[in-house]
Amino acid sequence: MNNQEFSGKVALVTGGSRGIGKATAIKLASLGCDLAILARTSIEVNDLSMELKKNFGVRCLSLTGDVSNWKEMNAQFLKLTQEFGRLDILINVAGINIPKSITETSLEEWNKVIAVNLTGTFICCKLGTELMMKRNSGVIINISSVQSRVGGRSVQYSASKAGIEGLTKSLARQLASNNIRIVSVAPGGTDTDMARKSWSKETRERLIQQTLLNRIAEPEEIASVIVFAASSDASYITGSTIHVNGGFHLD
Repeated sequence: MNNQEFSGKVALVTGGSRGIGKATAIKLASLGCDLAILARTSIEVNDLSMELKKNFGVRCLSLTGDVSNWKEMNAQFLKLTQEFGRLDILINVAGINIPKSITETSLEEWNKVIAVNLTGTFICCKLGTELMMKRNSGVIINISSVQSRVGGRSVQYSASKAGIEGLTKSLARQLASNNIRIVSVAPGGTDTDMARKSWSKETRERLIQQTLLNRIAEPEEIASVIVFAASSDASYITGSTIHVNGGFHLD
């Protein structure tokens, strides 16, 4: 990867204040990429933006809002456009999980997870695509999960991530003529705040035992794959899902 290839480019990372999103934002900033970082609340994202500006000298815009809310996202993308005038890379990390079985899950909980994980990704893809089409260029990275392939205790989470992979394929077909690539990255178990809240001690230990590399991933390991997928080294990849699960699932 050319260390200069991200210099002067603009990336938007949703769910960018913690976990995989934060690790991705830091990695991109270290490569000279200007950033818009979106999170639900302003405190963490403002602190991260200041840190990245200081450490890497990049431009960094803090955005806040609910990815499942069209009006809020439309306003945030307008701020991005006013600040940068372009969008080269969109990385949809924002997501939630309510780890309950189907008998425990209410319709409200189902709708909430689908709204954030799937509808939120769609909204950001739609708004991001409109900006990218003006330049006839761009890359969108959507975050799926190994649970889209193996299923999981949370039916709504697994369904939302499978939907993201379907969305990725459809967008890849529609946008190839506009020189816009769409790629999904599907992590396995990763040491994030959301995972720690979702897993019991027994669940974590069982996951490690079932993973060939006998450990869970660090967010930085997933971020490295995301940045690769956004780079020119992945210029012939579109419509595909890259699995990063340490051998938990072999496909």
